[in-house]
Amino acid sequence: MLALAQEPANQRDTGRAAQAGSGAILVVDDEEAVRKLTARMLCSGGFDAIEASSGAAAVERLEREAPRIRAAVVDVVMAEMNGRDLGAIIERRWPHIRVLYMTGYAALRSAGTGPLAPPRPLIFKPFTSDQLLARLRSLIEGAGGEGAGGAR
Repeated sequence: MLALAQEPANQRDTGRAAQAGSGAILVVDDEEAVRKLTARMLCSGGFDAIEASSGAAAVERLEREAPRIRAAVVDVVMAEMNGRDLGAIIERRWPHIRVLYMTGYAALRSAGTGPLAPPRPLIFKPFTSDQLLARLRSLIEGAGGEGAGGAR
């Protein structure tokens, strides 16, 4: 299991008030610990986190709650439905929802183009709460599009 980076206590609250988010964010990851930690990070940043443990579960949640969801944080590698396929469904059916992909696979970090090219926008695990929140805010505000890469 990939762990997300833990931040020193003195860095957790730096600038949080100015960076607070709002709205609902869907977190999709088949690893429960990673999903729950990511959701806690989002909640600490002012977002309402909605969790889904698979692509199919995410689609079900979106069918019920899409109007209130601003973005989805989606793991690239999941069983059954991968993150790329889920992202394509989201972009087609709910174009108002931005998709931030996340991965812990180092091979995606150096892949350029072709079938192994990483989806964009992308954040690499492990990431800190501040990195996730900054990346997500950038995406929601429209500055996190193609070529934006990871948070490192």
